[in-house]
Amino acid sequence: MEFLVQMEVGPIEGEPFVESQLRAREAERARELASAGVLERLWRIPGRRANWGIWHAKDADELQKVLTSLPLFPYLKIAIHPLECHPNDPRTTNREDRGYGIPGLTGTDHFGVTVPDVEEATRFFVELIGCTPFYPLGRIRSDDDWMKTHLNVHPRAEITKIRFLRCRNGINFELFEYKSPDQRRQMPKNSDIGGHHIGIYVEDFDKALAYLKSKSVTVLGEPSIRTTGPNAGRTWIYFLTPWGMQMEMVSYPHGMAYEKDFAGRMWHPSFPNK
Repeated sequence: MEFLVQMEVGPIEGEPFVESQLRAREAERARELASAGVLERLWRIPGRRANWGIWHAKDADELQKVLTSLPLFPYLKIAIHPLECHPNDPRTTNREDRGYGIPGLTGTDHFGVTVPDVEEATRFFVELIGCTPFYPLGRIRSDDDWMKTHLNVHPRAEITKIRFLRCRNGINFELFEYKSPDQRRQMPKNSDIGGHHIGIYVEDFDKALAYLKSKSVTVLGEPSIRTTGPNAGRTWIYFLTPWGMQMEMVSYPHGMAYEKDFAGRMWHPSFPNK
């Protein structure tokens, strides 16, 4: 469920440093809840110690537990408004009147990738990239043709581990570790059929690039800065995971040139509702 939550901070007793410490802890907790997909958006009310936010929870009881975990909770006046989709919401109307596409399609759910070592990949995505780990799944195999029929792999292939991650305001990752009699161990190049890469967006490109280099990540060449064409305004660079998978880091904090010719916008992880 979605909830519109209004909060107002009341007086905080004690020395000024007490409030400063509480606000620092509050900011850290907000980042944790945003990474977990609970806190979606937050707006401050100018001239007041108040904010409005969009929150996600299974139900009102679960939301209450989340709100009581906020360091500032004892000083907050909170109003909670459950939300339901409106039939005239521009984000949902006319989706099935276009004459094409899957009925009920709302977006991309996850990107699945097979890695040599799920534990190594999880550490990379969580500790270095900044994703949030969620649940694992265990061994999947079959003595009949289930693996070939349902997953298009060798009948005796075996999934040894699966791990699900979320990477901030983006799709979920599903990491697979396989054993198979016909397994190829070479990573495909971008020029190969099936070649792929994962692109991440950062708001401060130079700072993020310096961070990758400080972690001894293999970075490919120098940043490419687009100044002409529809993607003018975009800066990008490729880098490699420890097992050689290609990733791309991009940034266009002032937008891209195509925006002047299109009423709509491509999805942007910094503004997921636009």
